[in-house]
Amino acid sequence: MEIPIELNQHVTLLKAMQSSQLLQQKIGDAFERVREEDSILFLSLSDWAYALLIPSSYRYTEYESRQIAKEIQQNILPERNPGSKFHIMSWQDVIHENQHRGPAFSGWKSAGQVQVLFFIADAAIGLASRSLWLGQEISETLGQRQVEQIKKTNKLEELKQFLPEGISFEEAYESWRKSGKSIESWAKNLRACDWANLGKSIQVTLRSLSFQKVRPHALTDSSAECLWAIQVEQKIVSGKSKELFEHYWSEARRFLGNREYECQVSLHEDPSLFASIFVGDQIASIAAFPELVAGALKPFVLFNKQVRLFSFCEDAILVMDPMVSSVVLSELTQKAKVLLQDLNPDGYDALKLDQIIELPSHPCGTFIWREVPAPYFDLVYAAEEGKSVLAPGRSEYLRGLSYEIVQAWPKAVESFQIAFKYNFSDGDICHALGRALIETGEFREAVTFLERAAGLLPDDPDISNGLGIAHLESGHQISATRSLENAVALAPEDVQFLSNLGRCYFSGKRFKEAESVLYKALEYSPNFSDAHAMLAQIKWRLGELEIARKHARKAFASNPGSQYTQDLLWALSVDKA
Repeated sequence: MEIPIELNQHVTLLKAMQSSQLLQQKIGDAFERVREEDSILFLSLSDWAYALLIPSSYRYTEYESRQIAKEIQQNILPERNPGSKFHIMSWQDVIHENQHRGPAFSGWKSAGQVQVLFFIADAAIGLASRSLWLGQEISETLGQRQVEQIKKTNKLEELKQFLPEGISFEEAYESWRKSGKSIESWAKNLRACDWANLGKSIQVTLRSLSFQKVRPHALTDSSAECLWAIQVEQKIVSGKSKELFEHYWSEARRFLGNREYECQVSLHEDPSLFASIFVGDQIASIAAFPELVAGALKPFVLFNKQVRLFSFCEDAILVMDPMVSSVVLSELTQKAKVLLQDLNPDGYDALKLDQIIELPSHPCGTFIWREVPAPYFDLVYAAEEGKSVLAPGRSEYLRGLSYEIVQAWPKAVESFQIAFKYNFSDGDICHALGRALIETGEFREAVTFLERAAGLLPDDPDISNGLGIAHLESGHQISATRSLENAVALAPEDVQFLSNLGRCYFSGKRFKEAESVLYKALEYSPNFSDAHAMLAQIKWRLGELEIARKHARKAFASNPGSQYTQDLLWALSVDKA
């Protein structure tokens, strides 16, 4: 017997909508202000939610933005709301939890150009995500939820006859709602794909045709030159049914907010033409869902809502304006292959994907990417061309510099070592090899080459600085001090050299001298993170905790993505002695 939905519940909803209009106005005004001022904005949306908006022009990664949010959570909100606890929720979290509900409140469309994080009061955490998605006050969402709960209860008996023991009714209900099928048809597909996978992380991955030869029983959907495969928590799913594949594809959409990718990104040098290269593990799989493509493009300002996707392997994808010429496409493909070879020398299985998609309003996925500077490709091509015309070892030196740009340090060391064999009296090559060895943690070996470089180029402050760091990491305190003091003498206004000397003095327990050079660095650059972090450590050691915390907060604010500044701020926050 079905439970009736009473009229007074709908009346309550209508009243709650009035307060929701105020919330929606605040959201619209906030985005407008950020757009006009191009600055970070922290504001109260309601008594249960605050928001932090960061313009894309700041180019913060989502990880860095979340660290800023943690600083607000720990140091600002407790003063504004004594006794209240707030949880951090990103816009991506809201998308992940609610995209199955249909379109979001239209005011969130600007979230494509602005990073948004929310601070949700403990009492509202259960309904906040849905309320934000719909642009509603909690009271309106609660009323709607009560109505929907009655509808859900009316479906419970019908669903129960299909559910095996141990299966979550909530998961089953959401899966059925999203499928758009009758309960009988939905249950038939779910039985075929294993009830145990309900609620697990499902992913659609792009594969080459050779994948089918290795995994002939894998559940796939192929085109002429590539195929899509289904995996559940890294395990490839088997099967042959088209309906089964479509069911998994639909289920995978529910987990787009959880997708995470790391990649290197290169942009075409012509600013009037958007064309980009993404290289990273399984990065081409974002082509399965336009929401993921939009997530990858979130840091960029795009005027065209359509993009062309082109991929030649699983670990590289080109995303560009649909009107790019064949010449540009060929150029980008070649660059992607060069970058892929440096980052993944094991090779790849060829495929071809070429399609145009419409970008949705709301992006999904978390992307940690590092931009590849244009000189990288110039050095790669110069090294290749120089093999036949440059002196022995010179092309290897250029290649080593290209590896250095993309932080492929072991390869950089290898190239510089070859260059050194032919040019052992070249100070620049000795310096390059020494600094690459520092990055691979081979400090004693680095000292050998940096000392040689210092003898050949005694007036180069960078060499003295690198030699000082190598000595310090090798435990040679006196030699480190001498080299770093020389670097500062050669370049007295270089804040990094001053900071490194301060670290050296600190290591030798020469705290007053360390403070002196670090404050000198801050005179030249008041927000220099390294100097503030070192001063925080010194003041902490001296027992001056409040001053230490002040410097730690400034270090974090200037460099929120640094694990060092995060750990330092956290350690000082919990030290109440």
